[in-house]
Amino acid sequence: MIKENSIFHVFVTKDGPQRTFKQKIKVFLFLVVNRFYAFYLRKFRGVDLGRMCNINRKSKIDGVNPKGVHIGDFVRISQNALVLAHDGYRDGAYLDTYIGNHVNIGYGAVINPGLKIGNHVIIGANAVVTKDVPDGCILVGNPAKIIKVNIKLHDKGYMICRGERPL
Repeated sequence: MIKENSIFHVFVTKDGPQRTFKQKIKVFLFLVVNRFYAFYLRKFRGVDLGRMCNINRKSKIDGVNPKGVHIGDFVRISQNALVLAHDGYRDGAYLDTYIGNHVNIGYGAVINPGLKIGNHVIIGANAVVTKDVPDGCILVGNPAKIIKVNIKLHDKGYMICRGERPL
């Protein structure tokens, strides 16, 4: 059985014949670079990184206190997103930031230090998260506000249960 996320999967599965050779090479290179970046974050920077995370190379994981960032399984972090684990002062506090499982963080979103983000959460583009986030919700805005609750995300990042608006 070939794993869905394997590099070999790109060339031999049902998606394989439908893609041109150029598209297959692009996907192959993306997978290789993505895996290397996750390895780099885990081994050289000390980020606590779960399995099957998709972290864009242009996102920024705290450079001062990378060991204070804890990322769960099946997390997607988009380009220019910023995850912090220190408060910015020279002798300031180093705070642990926890991101749960099945979390999608949108383009340019900012996660402030010392927060806990629950499981099955979507954070919209350019949202600034300033408070802890409960499980199963969608946040947007600056500061981020909950616009939907009781959502569920699949391992591949799409919604299984759409939830409802909060009261």
